[in-house]
Amino acid sequence: MPKVILNKCNVNISGVWNVGIFSPAWLKTELPEVFSAKEIEIGAAIGPEIQLRFTSNEIVVVPSSRKLVIGLLVYSSENLDKIQLLATKIFEKLPHTPITAIGNNLDFELEENESFASEFNPNPRPEEIEFSKHTFPGMTLGAKINQYVLSMEKGVLNLKTTQSTEARRVEFNFHYEIRNKTMIVDALSSFKSSIELAGRLKEKIIVMGDKK
Repeated sequence: MPKVILNKCNVNISGVWNVGIFSPAWLKTELPEVFSAKEIEIGAAIGPEIQLRFTSNEIVVVPSSRKLVIGLLVYSSENLDKIQLLATKIFEKLPHTPITAIGNNLDFELEENESFASEFNPNPRPEEIEFSKHTFPGMTLGAKINQYVLSMEKGVLNLKTTQSTEARRVEFNFHYEIRNKTMIVDALSSFKSSIELAGRLKEKIIVMGDKK
């Protein structure tokens, strides 16, 4: 069975964030549904800017000036619910935050006894998704990459398969451009259903053994 890449399962909320708001005390007070009785560990990642990481109850919250990322340490239906709840609640608490785009993301890594199907239908549920464009396969730094863009009613699904000597993976990015608050709520509320749809789609893309 393909392995979920844990640090690639998240909701990424692009915008202009006041990072100073986020603290263990604020998370516990404003988001008791997830954090009230739990210890919150604080870590930091060094990059273009220092990003604090708040970890508790198998959930990771990483705020930065340009995006808020909410992910998980253990993949489960319950934790998908927690991410969706946190994302919607944080927007309710900070409704004036300018949000420009939202991405619901999930990546899988293939096991040794698995491969990519030579042909697959990227649109198994036409009532939900309409296949719109298939970009040509390419070779990048020794990796064979196939990219697809699938139009949805309220966004697009960017789907990519990568095959190289180092890794074979499939990446799902449900992308939503934001123009009003209704679109924000719709995108955040669709996190779990997006991830579950990715799980169904991967069954069409990955097969056991040699390519079929």
